[in-house]
Amino acid sequence: MNYKHSLTIIITIFAVVALVVGGAVWYLMSKPTKVLVTITSQPHTVEITINGESFGTRKSGKTFPVETKEDSLSITASADGFADDTIVEPINGKQVSSFIGLVPQTDEAEKTLREEGDLDQQEDATEKYLRESEKLRADWPILDELPRETMTYRAYQGESEDGDHDFGIHLFLYPDNADQGRADFNRWLKSINEDPHDYEIVEEMDHGPKKAVVPPLPTRDEVEALSRDDITDPKTIKSDNLESDAAALQFATATTTWYASKDTPHSGFNRTHQLMSKSLADSITEPERPTYTPKWFEAADNDAESYSWPIDIYEGTGSNSFEVEVCWAWVSETHEPVIEGPRKYSITMGDDDGRPVVTGYEFEDPSNFVASDTDQCLSND
Repeated sequence: MNYKHSLTIIITIFAVVALVVGGAVWYLMSKPTKVLVTITSQPHTVEITINGESFGTRKSGKTFPVETKEDSLSITASADGFADDTIVEPINGKQVSSFIGLVPQTDEAEKTLREEGDLDQQEDATEKYLRESEKLRADWPILDELPRETMTYRAYQGESEDGDHDFGIHLFLYPDNADQGRADFNRWLKSINEDPHDYEIVEEMDHGPKKAVVPPLPTRDEVEALSRDDITDPKTIKSDNLESDAAALQFATATTTWYASKDTPHSGFNRTHQLMSKSLADSITEPERPTYTPKWFEAADNDAESYSWPIDIYEGTGSNSFEVEVCWAWVSETHEPVIEGPRKYSITMGDDDGRPVVTGYEFEDPSNFVASDTDQCLSND
């Protein structure tokens, strides 16, 4: 046997194998990683750049593929009227999810967020805001209470204008009721044991529309999960330290809280005198012939109580008046909840030694002769 020739063949085979393996390793190492990227953004439409490459305009929550050789993604979002923001997300799998909240820099940008219904969430949840505020929150607990939006004022953490404070509280008031808004804001500060003299308060006038914020509507699953433990006794509800719009919402929900087998539809007003002016409370009388709905009779048979929630509030036509819509669900221990409403309130608010009180009200219930649409009482989610 020609050992020299055989050795040459063996060496050649090893060289070829090494070349193939090395090439495969090089290919795998140089091949871009493909990940699915989902970006939730505020505003809902932003321009996205990832690791220096433009991915164009993207809608919030939409997923799209990205190929990269890096081990992380540097994601930059931008939109007209907003400050750009960049977040670096490590790649730990085949999917990357990120939240980017842009801070509005113009009135038009702020209007965009308001129209999208995201202003509160944007102020509360924007990661940039949280990162920059981490130390301030430790030093100033009031920052955990901001932002705050009511029908008479809006208050946000912002930059200091005099340079002597860590931050400023930017207080937006409405020209036609600035004094009321200022009083409501100071009442809120007092309720959380804060002194306005400890802060730089920057007042600005807002000429836009006023609309109070109501809690998110419940889903059908949330309503079906209700129990009697979720129902608050109307007699225990107080309006101290509330703004006028919040007190109006409270009045609307408290007066639509009933025990069907024991109450009349007017009983809610008799149990909420503490939310009214004395003159209004003294004028409350029980109708001789209360009007009941078919759902009320069904609720009485099921020994049910009502759980109430607001679905909308608007500024009324009179001074310090509000239009409130409220729904409720009849909750029993033996049957599924039955939804009823909406009831439409017109509520006028006054002041009793710094406490907002109801000075007048009217309401309208759906007709018993027309099928009511309770879908508007629930979230579409």
